[in-house]
Amino acid sequence: MERCPACDRVFNKLGDFPIVYISSFSRLEIPEFIGGASHGVHPEREVQAVNRPIPEEVLKLFQESGKKAISHKGVLYTKLKELHSDGVMWYQSLDDVTGIVKNAIALPEVQDSLAALENSVGKEMPTKDILELPAFGRELKIGKYDDLRLSCYDESKAESGLRVAVIKLWGGLSGGSISVAEISQDLARLCYEGRARKQ
Repeated sequence: MERCPACDRVFNKLGDFPIVYISSFSRLEIPEFIGGASHGVHPEREVQAVNRPIPEEVLKLFQESGKKAISHKGVLYTKLKELHSDGVMWYQSLDDVTGIVKNAIALPEVQDSLAALENSVGKEMPTKDILELPAFGRELKIGKYDDLRLSCYDESKAESGLRVAVIKLWGGLSGGSISVAEISQDLARLCYEGRARKQ
């Protein structure tokens, strides 16, 4: 169903439908490290005045471990592709929000909300009941973040024709004319069929 049969309004996302039939639900793997707000990019050695090189102790950790991401003193460093023809490797530094995200996921409100969706597979569910689940309907506080919550974003359509929505944990909105979330982590994916009325 793409439009409301009563008013011809286009259904673009899960929240547009009065009712959804949840076909499947799967929790996603959480990465070992999760980055938040970016601090900038750093070359492995001095190449230009505007970018400080990555700290030597961090570069040594990368060289010894072969990892693509390393957490050091509350900062997450990730290896980027080679950006210059001289072959200099560049790295990005971000807030390390791994602990924040994992602590948020462990909250009863988040676990109960995910479990409710998981238990609704094979059933119809009023959309408002999804959006009023504990972690969707209120802001959660972890550390310096007091606006964490679950949100649902439509991603695509599956080959079966069902719609696909991603459940995200997000928060840490910055000010300014364009708000950017410092935390945006996919937690689960569900396939659904939007319906105008119960079947």
